[in-house]
Amino acid sequence: MRFKSPWRFSLGSQLAVAVRSSGEDGKQTRVSIEGLVVDCEQIAPRRFQVTLLFLDLPEDSHEAITGISHQLDAETNERAGFAF
Repeated sequence: MRFKSPWRFSLGSQLAVAVRSSGEDGKQTRVSIEGLVVDCEQIAPRRFQVTLLFLDLPEDSHEAITGISHQLDAETNERAGFAF
């Protein structure tokens, strides 16, 4: 996962993120997943492009990630930051 952040994270830091998506029935699903920071590049003053690597995703996160995967590139390019 790549996202823009106002914060710099050290390589190897472990971050927890929440993923929320809507299923076909319209019901929202929210799962928390943890990843390792594998890149954190400054792209502007007080703006960083952060790359997380997820090594072991919980089973319940697969559906939520699939539900939003087609949106990630478009939203990352449209927004200047990442909503926490």
